Amino acid sequence: MDEEYLCKECREMSKVMIVIHNLFAGHFSFGPQSSTMTEFLPEIYPQLCLKPLDNI
Repeated sequence: MDEEYLCKECREMSKVMIVIHNLFAGHFSFGPQSSTMTEFLPEIYPQLCLKPLDNI
């Protein structure tokens, strides 16, 4: 199963219970990317979230 198919199915099959405007959310990484993305997180975190990075 590829990512394009998975995204298409999620869009078509989702039953949204709530809508929040002005919110960005997404997956952080897939398995092989996780270690590199975790190292990169302190650099990009201020652009992604309003809360301090202290608890990560």
